Amino acid sequence: PRDISRWDLYSILIAVLFLALQIARWRILPQFMDMYYHLLTAWGFLESGGYVGWDFWQYAPVGRPHIYPPFFHLLLAFLLKFGISASVLAKSFEVATPIVFLSAFWYFLRRNFNNKLAFFGLLAVGSSFSFYLSLINHIPATIAFIFGLLAFDGLLRKKAIMAFVFLTLCFYTHIGISWFFGLSFLIFGAFHKEYR
Repeated sequence: PRDISRWDLYSILIAVLFLALQIARWRILPQFMDMYYHLLTAWGFLESGGYVGWDFWQYAPVGRPHIYPPFFHLLLAFLLKFGISASVLAKSFEVATPIVFLSAFWYFLRRNFNNKLAFFGLLAVGSSFSFYLSLINHIPATIAFIFGLLAFDGLLRKKAIMAFVFLTLCFYTHIGISWFFGLSFLIFGAFHKEYR
């Protein structure tokens, strides 16, 4: 691991301030309705006794095929089963998801490029309010993006199992983001044969 530089300290300061601002918003969260759909889906899994491929909870009385990848809903169902309230889960995920994304993004840039680029990358994405809103409004997409970054990190470090596991989690979390990363892997491999 690289030594901690002043750029790392600046990055840590930004992350800590970002987290403090997130926690300060606790009372007004959740801010978006999308989380309630995911909680309802997790409840449907619990009512069914596990994963179910038929959405009966939103499209009554006959239902429809449930095509959303199951990872996030299974995670929510697991947490609900342990007695954590839906409102606490909704608030917690809206607080934690952006900071975990920023940390993963910073880690990826720092590990594969340099500390200075990681700081400015963190500053750029952390200062965009519309990007922040997108992170908390589309939590499964954000989690899939985190898995995709970690998969790409595994690829660049030539750790095939790590890349495979995180890319698989990406596909099991979001149907759109996963194809973006899958296609990125293919294009990257086409131009860099040492990573194929």
